[in-house]
Amino acid sequence: MLLISAARLPSQLLQRPREYIQLHRDSTVQQLMFRTTLERGVIRYADSPLLRAVAHGRILVVDEADKAPEHVVAIFRSLAGQGELTLSDGRRLVRTAEREGDLPIHPGFRLILLANRPGYRKAGCC
Repeated sequence: MLLISAARLPSQLLQRPREYIQLHRDSTVQQLMFRTTLERGVIRYADSPLLRAVAHGRILVVDEADKAPEHVVAIFRSLAGQGELTLSDGRRLVRTAEREGDLPIHPGFRLILLANRPGYRKAGCC
């Protein structure tokens, strides 16, 4: 039997780079899209692991998906189901760029959602 940590599984077996996101009950859609930093008094926005994975064809591992609010998980459902996602700044993630501002989804992009089965309780939890 082969036992591998779930977070390392995709990149080790497929030998591909990965991005990682761990969700929680306070996760927001904004956090999925952009990372906000303050550099020398200036607010800067950087692409999140989701956008980097889509742009560069990496594997995106999303951990604890069962803990996130439904509207956050719906982002992944839209991306996986329709192959399209509209960002808050007006850009769109699409399979094929059709207009200015469209970001094509790299053909190597893979999405892996990890969640606990319903009713599962972690050790040490209430």
